[in-house]
Amino acid sequence: DDQGYMWFLTHEGIDRYNGKEFKQYSLVHDEKILNSIQDLSWLLLDKENALWVIGKKGRIFKYDPIHDRFNFIYQVPESLREDTAPVTACYIDDQQRIWLSCDETIFLYDVHKKEAISVKNSTDGEVTCIEQLNPTNFFIGTDQGLDHVELRNNELHFIHHEKLNE
Repeated sequence: DDQGYMWFLTHEGIDRYNGKEFKQYSLVHDEKILNSIQDLSWLLLDKENALWVIGKKGRIFKYDPIHDRFNFIYQVPESLREDTAPVTACYIDDQQRIWLSCDETIFLYDVHKKEAISVKNSTDGEVTCIEQLNPTNFFIGTDQGLDHVELRNNELHFIHHEKLNE
């Protein structure tokens, strides 16, 4: 991070290394400590150097450096929270939106507005990664291939590329 710490997701939780020693953090939601193996998947740093932890069940936590802890911020709607983990990929774009890709829906959590919108996920296969090309264009990788999409009016519009589709 911008303070020089190295952060790791481990079987025990989140570890921060300062070059000499480790400090361990746990995430708490609904007064329960989350199991890092089952619940945590991504540790991301945004363009404003905020540290985010995103879980497989659609929970978002943000590191609070003043209080040296992670705070719960958002969770995908309850209708998608099942025994299985609904989030297959996540990404923080240049507009400070956290993408949570689920089976049929991608949730875009706006870090500044502190609200989420949902976008229909029409990709073939399970989303495994997302990458931004410019403010409105993204590449979405799935277990079936790669899609070029434009995010316009809260909808994904697919852009056809002959070579990409091969």
